[in-house]
Amino acid sequence: MSRPERIRILGKVYRVRVVTERTAGFEEGDYGECDNDKLVISLVAGRSLGNDQDTLMHEVIHAVEFQMGVDGAINKKVSEEQRTQGLATGFLAVLKDNPGFVSYLRKKT
Repeated sequence: MSRPERIRILGKVYRVRVVTERTAGFEEGDYGECDNDKLVISLVAGRSLGNDQDTLMHEVIHAVEFQMGVDGAINKKVSEEQRTQGLATGFLAVLKDNPGFVSYLRKKT
């Protein structure tokens, strides 16, 4: 299974793109970026499968936090329990809506 080109996250379809150079939003040491306004997840090309999977999951976490309204940078009044519940609900939806994404994450080689 190859990396998905699109991932449905709580009713929004994010495009997954691979970039050869870090864009303006990338900081030193970043390997991915989640643009919630444009619904785009960007990943740096040329990394190992495990690192690519990890970075994609990391960016999906950012998207779920944003879509559930539990992003700590935006809403500092959300308790740990509220955030955890939001993430659990959001991730369950992402996993159910994206069997190709799940297969990609489970890929070993």
